[in-house]
Amino acid sequence: MTTILSICIPTLNRCEYLKNAIKSIFDAQCDLSKIELCISNNASDHDYSSLVNILKKPPKAIQLKYVIQTRRLSIDEHMLEVKNLASGDYIYYLGDDDFFISDQLPLLLNLIKTEAPDLAIFNGKLINQHGKLIGRHFELKPQIFSNIQKAYVSLRDKGSYGSILVKACHLKDFYFKALFGTSHAYGCYWFSILECGLKGNSLKITVPEFPLVVLRVNDKLYKHTEVYYRDIPYEISVYKRYLPQGEAQKLNDLFCARYIGSITRIRFLLMLAYYGSSLDEIKNINYSLYKKIYIKILLAKILTKLNIYGTGKSFREILKRFL
Repeated sequence: MTTILSICIPTLNRCEYLKNAIKSIFDAQCDLSKIELCISNNASDHDYSSLVNILKKPPKAIQLKYVIQTRRLSIDEHMLEVKNLASGDYIYYLGDDDFFISDQLPLLLNLIKTEAPDLAIFNGKLINQHGKLIGRHFELKPQIFSNIQKAYVSLRDKGSYGSILVKACHLKDFYFKALFGTSHAYGCYWFSILECGLKGNSLKITVPEFPLVVLRVNDKLYKHTEVYYRDIPYEISVYKRYLPQGEAQKLNDLFCARYIGSITRIRFLLMLAYYGSSLDEIKNINYSLYKKIYIKILLAKILTKLNIYGTGKSFREILKRFL
């Protein structure tokens, strides 16, 4: 039987969270014979025996692949390993601490059947490490992109792990490996999509109308400041190295300018502080940028102490509270 969807979950020392993710799949009221579940254990120190017991009694229709790595891989290496377990036409990357919203997985299968997108990026809900709802993920406007340039600039940094569906043919090992060290190697699909789109090939890139996942914000194995101020800028430089000259390079430069603008805004700095990041870490990660935005960082730290979270407000709107 043809596998339509491979759900790929790399895991490290999060067995209890992972069991929630698996339950959200096993409990889905849809044709599980179309789904393949691929799990790679990155040589965890924690006991995963309770997970193994669950995997021994899956719904009969679903296909399962579970491997334990013999050595601890980097995050990018591990993402490639779990991707290469998959045999489905589509791949959905799911974090081991995230899970599908109840009753939404059937909508995902229907989207694949009726729309056949090359790439879909989903909205979702955000919870903290205790499972408390703290917000919504991105709140992207539902739409279908017919213009590859607009799709790239709008969505290039919106495909966070746990919110992406992509055709497996767009995940090429060469570009995956080129992005090793960025912590976002799974985003290599943009190389293929840009290549196809700029050649005039028909592509469908969409933000569906329905939210799909619950994403856990805190209790991460990485620092958000390192991701935003080191990893993603390095990733942009890798794209510059590998993208062909011309329109693709122009799009990358445009995205870079917009990205730097976004991570230096007061409300973005407030968001980082609100979710527990130390803004002082930016100094050690990217000193030149830290010097340029020092006043903004100082103001964000003051506003954080005043318990003001301004992700939905401009700095001018925030100041109105004190004027």
